[in-house]
Amino acid sequence: LLVWFAPHSNRQLQIIDRTQFDARTSDCPAQLRYSWNGVVQKGEQFVFTQVYYPHTPYRFRTTNNNPGGSAEGYKDPTKATAHANGIHVIKDTVALSILKVEFEPGQVEYIFFNPQENTVSHENIHTKRPYLYLKQDITKPTD
Repeated sequence: LLVWFAPHSNRQLQIIDRTQFDARTSDCPAQLRYSWNGVVQKGEQFVFTQVYYPHTPYRFRTTNNNPGGSAEGYKDPTKATAHANGIHVIKDTVALSILKVEFEPGQVEYIFFNPQENTVSHENIHTKRPYLYLKQDITKPTD
């Protein structure tokens, strides 16, 4: 399972070893947390956009495990990151989050979170819906 968080400069990804606190957690020892620390101001809002993507397991086959190493053993290099490099943040705010996702070659998916139901336009997509998911096959010409 890929667990992905939209990046924000004032937040930190933490991996917690739960077995340090409770030995019964050995079946699922790691806990992910994407945290923010600070003083909350009255009326201030935050959004923590996350994507959970189940995928088949992949064995990492690299010829170089140094930083910047390649993933030459993969036919599809996105598998080297469990597809995390296929998630692109177009906008991520309290009022609107738009993600462009490319998990499969030739398939582009757009995910809109628009809780205030404002009129939103991105490329050729126009909507007022609070939530919208679109899947496009980019290998076929569109009308």
